Amino acid sequence: MCSFSDAQKYYTLRLKKDPIQDGLFSRTRNPSYLGEIMIYTGFAVIVQHWLPFVVILAWVVGYFSEEHGAKGEVSFVV
Repeated sequence: MCSFSDAQKYYTLRLKKDPIQDGLFSRTRNPSYLGEIMIYTGFAVIVQHWLPFVVILAWVVGYFSEEHGAKGEVSFVV
């Protein structure tokens, strides 16, 4: 997912400089972050311990509330 979103962003921005509104970017503004969260959640499931889930949840809540909370933007999957 991360590679696909990076490729889409690269090739789309070569053609037009407007914000990307299609593909993965139509569902989330940060497809690379969503892919990373999915990978880390998969690792946490493999480990089968509660601590990785707490760390992932703290990172997600801390990042999205700090970065985008002041702007009023929502970056989660719709």
